[in-house]
Amino acid sequence: MGFLNKVFGAKGEAEREILACAKILYLVALADGKIVEQELNTILEFLETLGFDPDKMHLSEKDFFNAGKEAGVTFKNGNVEEVIAMTKNDIRDYRKRLDLLLSCVKLTESDKDLSEPELQMFLKIAYGLGVKKEDMEKAFDNFSFESKKKMLNYSIV
Repeated sequence: MGFLNKVFGAKGEAEREILACAKILYLVALADGKIVEQELNTILEFLETLGFDPDKMHLSEKDFFNAGKEAGVTFKNGNVEEVIAMTKNDIRDYRKRLDLLLSCVKLTESDKDLSEPELQMFLKIAYGLGVKKEDMEKAFDNFSFESKKKMLNYSIV
């Protein structure tokens, strides 16, 4: 069963939210063309804060690795905006979407190398999830000084 089918076929709202978050986080991690161990650990840490427990849910870590593979296909096919829109539908609570965005900040910094594609993906996700301007500014405050210096060199900020 494909990831998108699994999201819509998930047993409950919590599982749909967790899978939707996983897909977004994988897109951020894939933005620079590689996923490193620190990024995988950050993804799993965030999902655990949402209540991910493979022993108590119909999901396993394998589901998330499969989600990562499918996120790669989505990324290459340019369906990123569609996935973000589906995530906004799956995560209706604005505060949870904001928490996801803040986890994206942590994820982009987990490998100590914020790249321009990661920042572009972060911005696509922020706008796609409907994050308010003042909350975007707060999210930017969470970036490290080093990352903020790099952003000055990127043409997208």
